[in-house]
Amino acid sequence: MTRPLTTNSKFAFCRKTLADNRRLWVIFAVAVMLFALLVIFDNRIAGSDDTVFIEQTAHYHNVIDWVSARYQTWSGRLVGEGFIYTFTNIPLAFWKVVTVIMYALLSGLLFFYYRLLTPDKLHERTDTFALVAALTMPYLLDKSVFAEGILWVTGGTVYFWSLTLMLLALYMPMKYAFNQKYPKWWLVALSCLTAIVVTLSQEQAGIALIASLLFLTIVTFRRRAPSRWANICMLGVSTVSFAIGLAAPGNVTRIRAETATWLPDFYTAPLSGHLNDALRWTLEALINHTGFVLIVLWVTVAALLAARRQRKIIDNLLIILLLAMSVLSLGRGFDAIHYWTNFNATWHGAFSTRGLAILAPWIIVLLVTPFAVIRALPDFANRVTVATLIICGYGTTAMMTLTPTMYASSWRSMLIPSMLLGVAAFIVALRVHRHLQRWQAILSYVILTAAASHYIFQLARMIAQK
Repeated sequence: MTRPLTTNSKFAFCRKTLADNRRLWVIFAVAVMLFALLVIFDNRIAGSDDTVFIEQTAHYHNVIDWVSARYQTWSGRLVGEGFIYTFTNIPLAFWKVVTVIMYALLSGLLFFYYRLLTPDKLHERTDTFALVAALTMPYLLDKSVFAEGILWVTGGTVYFWSLTLMLLALYMPMKYAFNQKYPKWWLVALSCLTAIVVTLSQEQAGIALIASLLFLTIVTFRRRAPSRWANICMLGVSTVSFAIGLAAPGNVTRIRAETATWLPDFYTAPLSGHLNDALRWTLEALINHTGFVLIVLWVTVAALLAARRQRKIIDNLLIILLLAMSVLSLGRGFDAIHYWTNFNATWHGAFSTRGLAILAPWIIVLLVTPFAVIRALPDFANRVTVATLIICGYGTTAMMTLTPTMYASSWRSMLIPSMLLGVAAFIVALRVHRHLQRWQAILSYVILTAAASHYIFQLARMIAQK
């Protein structure tokens, strides 16, 4: 029989809850201030789009003229181009403030997503780890991806802001997908508005948003959730908005210009060679430029599979594969392992049977990762969420091979795919932390050590550039 709470026990419970909340707020505030310290040292990069846009926007009297001209001659990113015009023509301090707010919003959203997928009774035990993991996730990215996709002024505006707003747009449909409540009308309106901003700001974020909404819509109709019609509305709005940006006359002009500049034979090359090059570039991007996120995902999935009471042969094979490829991926900087992580990702790369032998294990592990997640996670909501994030991460990486600038673009284009895979790893890591006691301290120390070393590196780099 459960003993009722007395007045003293209620007071003790409330006091403990307040203390826990205070601790979470302190951790959050410290992390935001540390990130702000990085941003304080930021400057516009001379010779990059940061300074090029200052010259280009000077010929336009207002943001509407600029966006209209870009839509006709260069880009369908209506909102994204508006952001670029606005923050190019005001002091850099405003961009810094918005970027710090975006980091705080991103971390808060990840924490609230965790709350959605975790039973209330477990919050007290896992809140601290979840918040720390959310705050440190960007520091698990590849160093170049972090620097170019977050700290570079133009890159942060296009990629980092779009990623954060994408997660904001998805929060409402995610919140109501797995319960029988009707969403509030203003949440639906806010989500639709944010979805429009995302789809008219950055293509990878737009595709990931639409794909995620499609999965959630299927789930809500399957479960007959009251939010299914709101999801349909949001999916329709996002698709139409994305199509408007895609139909921009400027997109055709830009593709022609960039094809002539970077890869003149991009659309005339043989299909077999094109597929070979695209596959190698995708593997190079996913294996060598996602930082620690895939390694964390593979190791935590393997840990959950190893903890199963009744393992089958397929589980043991998955554990061996995931751990072996994690070791190879972790050691990619060493000469002894370089052979296995060199994908010859160049235009018209060499095609050989020996080369395919190197690609095969990586292709296999990437393909089986969603399947391993389904076997490792017991509940439907986590399975659907993580599998969707992994597929979106792969898809938004592969879609880069459709553009002739795939070799000319810096690795900022991997920010959104890396973060999608990072959120997937975040969810699985929370499961490990919650259910495998002996892994809790190890997991916490590894994440904090990796994040701290990356932070120190970026801070030193920013100070040196200042």
